[in-house]
Amino acid sequence: MSSTGLPRYWRIQVYNDTGVDSGGNIEVTAILTKTNSSGVIQYDVETDLFAAAEILADVHGDGAVKTNTDTDHYWTGFDAILDADMTGASDGNVEVWLLASTDNATWPTDRSTTHSGSAMFLGALNFTAAAQKLLYFSV
Repeated sequence: MSSTGLPRYWRIQVYNDTGVDSGGNIEVTAILTKTNSSGVIQYDVETDLFAAAEILADVHGDGAVKTNTDTDHYWTGFDAILDADMTGASDGNVEVWLLASTDNATWPTDRSTTHSGSAMFLGALNFTAAAQKLLYFSV
């Protein structure tokens, strides 16, 4: 990952490690941030980084690729919410990851591919029963 902000190409990955299909929506929404040339933090409008009606058990879902192309000031981070609705009797975690690519062609295949700084664990929600939970996190 970049030490000065978000990578050139990046996306969110959500992994359902609960042992059951989610049965409900799983979403990550965020507000991107950057610092302008005057040193003032600027905020983008809220955007969906990941949205799925359901994620099957022990499977990951990838959000759309985001391209950091602002030639003046790149997006440096974001404040986000993972909203996971597990309708079945689950036992395990729903994890959120940030994946990076230098060329938009080579991506980590899943959360276990954390070599070369290409995947970063952002957080997890633990489920022991059917529930809807929120996780707030920042990058």
